[in-house]
Amino acid sequence: MTESRTLQFDSARSLQSLYASDLKLLKTLEDSLGVRVTTREGWVKIDGAAEQVDRAQRVFDQLEVARQKGVTIGKHEFSYALDSVTEARAENLSDAV
Repeated sequence: MTESRTLQFDSARSLQSLYASDLKLLKTLEDSLGVRVTTREGWVKIDGAAEQVDRAQRVFDQLEVARQKGVTIGKHEFSYALDSVTEARAENLSDAV
């Protein structure tokens, strides 16, 4: 079943900091999880199978927690969060920081 979920953030800048303002990272997330990601201003919309949308949200949740802890998100941090979801690792980015 296809699901659509919109995640709200404080500002466009806060959201962009979660993917290092690099749209290629969002494309990597789309390809890895089989979802479609649309972003505007301070929100991101995720479309796809319910389980995959949940996984994508977990990636953004991890990135947001890390950002709030003062971590500057780059390609490595984004990939770490994505890998923790796709590989179903017990440790995720929020645990590592």
